[in-house]
Amino acid sequence: MILYFSGTGNSKYCAEKIASKTNSELCSINDMMKKQIAEVDVKGSPLLGFVCPTYNFNMAYAVAEFLENLIIKNVPDGCGLCETVCPKNLIRLQDGKPIWVKDDCACCLGCIHRCPKQAIQYGKKTEKTGRYTNPNVTL
Repeated sequence: MILYFSGTGNSKYCAEKIASKTNSELCSINDMMKKQIAEVDVKGSPLLGFVCPTYNFNMAYAVAEFLENLIIKNVPDGCGLCETVCPKNLIRLQDGKPIWVKDDCACCLGCIHRCPKQAIQYGKKTEKTGRYTNPNVTL
């Protein structure tokens, strides 16, 4: 499932291209906000992706608020990959567990998709969904 937020249509266009290539369902964050829908059923979807514009090097406030429900689920193995992929260097391992500052999170979801234990979740929405990383890219 690809969730997108778009004001001008550019992000929707990108989301449609991604959904087409990955055979994924599209879901508008704009429509979800209008209808006051706070949950998405992503069961059976092999991936969960987010597409949104950036404004002055930041994500739109409405999108950041929508995504701030990021939680840790299960027991991480302390591999530190989340710490490595965080573009803002906000994740640190403490006693083998990731700790970060949510208020300044970039919401890139790299920690979710790269965690080999699927220990980092976006609420209950990602618990039973697959993870995606571009197979043509290594970190």
